[in-house]
Amino acid sequence: FDFPAHTAAATTTSRIFLNQGSLVHGDVTAIDADKVRVHSPLFGDIALPRKDVQGIAYDPALDRLIGASTDHDRVRLRDNSFVDGNVQSADATSLLTKVSEGPDRTMKLPEVAGVMFTRPRLVEPDTTVYSRIDLVTGERLIGFLADCSSEHVAVSVPLLGAATIPWTQVSKVELGVGGGATWGFTLIADYSDNRIIEVDEQGRIV
Repeated sequence: FDFPAHTAAATTTSRIFLNQGSLVHGDVTAIDADKVRVHSPLFGDIALPRKDVQGIAYDPALDRLIGASTDHDRVRLRDNSFVDGNVQSADATSLLTKVSEGPDRTMKLPEVAGVMFTRPRLVEPDTTVYSRIDLVTGERLIGFLADCSSEHVAVSVPLLGAATIPWTQVSKVELGVGGGATWGFTLIADYSDNRIIEVDEQGRIV
């Protein structure tokens, strides 16, 4: 179900990508060895297990997370350089990384485009059948439709919680989808139609 008439201004908050497949917006208030703490306008204050977070995009221009390592965390700076190591902690102003080769480095958040946490070496397939709710803010909720009326839809999303959303904030609803983060992309040149196709790791055209 598509709702092309539903529009909203782009958000300026960070985007948190979950291994489960959901993408939620909010202010990252803290990161430690175990948790990523976020204040979400939709779900309130949430504490996400760090092992379940694929990464964070601080820069509004960063639309995806590419280049995660199975050996270490990776911080992408806004000058397109990378800092590899282990993210020790972060708050609302700075991020501390234990660098793989070199001294520990503290970076101010305006320098940081995004953070990619260590990628799992093995990812078990998620056989659960979900619904996907895309919001006009760009958020992507992979969860379950709990209830709906002519004005609102209620959703339950693993790790994030439950929320009631006005239909005016929904841009698309897709039923019967699988979960799981997108880890990589492939570009395919289609010379017969003079176009470039981009597919994710599951072969879906994006």
